[in-house]
Amino acid sequence: MEQGRVVRVAFQQVDGAIKFRPAVVLQQLPFGPDLLVCAISSKLHREMPGVDVLITGTHPDFGPMGLPFASLIRCVYLTTVPLSAVQDPIGAVGPATLQLITDQLTAFLNGR
Repeated sequence: MEQGRVVRVAFQQVDGAIKFRPAVVLQQLPFGPDLLVCAISSKLHREMPGVDVLITGTHPDFGPMGLPFASLIRCVYLTTVPLSAVQDPIGAVGPATLQLITDQLTAFLNGR
């Protein structure tokens, strides 16, 4: 699955329940059918400025992402999931947003 796709992923919650949540595919791992993804949240009040990417109705990727609400791409909320845990793609982010996600994550990891 290509980078930048927005998919629904089966995430296991703390209580053991499985919930499907949106996520952005960052990379398919080379050693199996697993994907590295970052979470998407509609809880805008949890935004970490300089770390998360805010997607509102005026953002050029809002429509193409296929989400009904303004959302945060949580760049540091990473997980790997097997391809079997991914529902059909619902949209995509553009190259500029994908680059911003990478830049935000890199800056965070470098302590900037």
